[in-house]
Amino acid sequence: MVARRITVKLPQPIARPHADLLALAGFLIVAPFVGPTLTFGWRVSERLRSLLATYGVSEPRRIVAKDFVAPRARPDAGRPGLAFSGGVDSLAAAALLPEALLVHVQRARLIGGIFHPAAKSEGGRVAVEAMLSRGWGAFSCPSDLEFVRRPPGFADHMACAVPLILLADAHRLDASVYGTVAEAAYRFGTDRYVDAGSRGALTRIFDLFEAVGLPCIMPFLGVSEVGTHTVLRASGLEPLASSCSHGAAKACGVCQKCFRKSVTQAALGDPWPSSDRLDAILKDPQVREHLAAAPIRLENVFSFAMARYDGADPRLLALKRRVRGGEVDLDWMRRLIPGSLDHVPGDYRPRLEAALRNHLGEMSSQDVSAMRGWSSRSFIESPDGRLRHQTFVDEVGL
Repeated sequence: MVARRITVKLPQPIARPHADLLALAGFLIVAPFVGPTLTFGWRVSERLRSLLATYGVSEPRRIVAKDFVAPRARPDAGRPGLAFSGGVDSLAAAALLPEALLVHVQRARLIGGIFHPAAKSEGGRVAVEAMLSRGWGAFSCPSDLEFVRRPPGFADHMACAVPLILLADAHRLDASVYGTVAEAAYRFGTDRYVDAGSRGALTRIFDLFEAVGLPCIMPFLGVSEVGTHTVLRASGLEPLASSCSHGAAKACGVCQKCFRKSVTQAALGDPWPSSDRLDAILKDPQVREHLAAAPIRLENVFSFAMARYDGADPRLLALKRRVRGGEVDLDWMRRLIPGSLDHVPGDYRPRLEAALRNHLGEMSSQDVSAMRGWSSRSFIESPDGRLRHQTFVDEVGL
């Protein structure tokens, strides 16, 4: 661990949050660095202590606190809080839950001579301002919490929710919302399908946030990136999205994330990248490294998108051949995975299920079988996959 003191600047003075909210926020900032004993200078509920004792470790750690406190209860007539980035998935979640308070981490870039190259988050801040003008409740909270590690970054991926957790009492938050998509939850974006319900890491996260009265809502847990684009397009909020690796106020248009989002949008009806734009994209070192990987990260998204490319650019045609565009049926990516909203609290689940079924429909048993059978790694490790990969690298000049 590097920094020993961090700050989170909240939008206004608040009363001291519930002790368990403080404990969870502090823990998430430093989770990987916590040793066999974790000491709090205040009272912590018995339930949260037991969960923190086993989070992320094989041998339970010892939790020391002054005394026990009653757990934080979910407030009556509350509202959800959304860990907001300003990207496609985050904005799509906001569209489904317009009453949500949007809470954005304004990430510090330079602290104590240490530079954080990935922390530019102007796009998120601009999206916060745009959502405020449209009537959403939204805050951008500057913080240096990523500087507890080197290189800087969230020590635990749920640390993005720290400002939301700290604001939970002041704004009567009764749930925490995230834009997590199926590619991450079910793993088919990086390798092959894994049942999200069997993943202990997700269960532990759900238990932690349930214990502090902020049960998780991940509306897109069973929705692919294709589906979140579909939801966002229908909402009218798509122009606000800034899913850019560089986090600039205006998306750069040439990084690996901008490239993937642009071909996904093209598959859904937007223009395909021009030849000049492709020239710029393929000069970006990050894009070149990304496309040269085997398998490509989120290869399923590229496969879905490139199946719909009918142009003549040789580089896009080479990518289409590499990812088997049009050769494998990935239409299931348009639809909702059955049962994926079971984790959502009962007071929010029915309307989210109805909204997503209306936007996307639900997977059939045949769709589920196709999803379970998808594996980008098995393909790329086959003789045909290796040949296609090398041919693509040579044709595009990676």
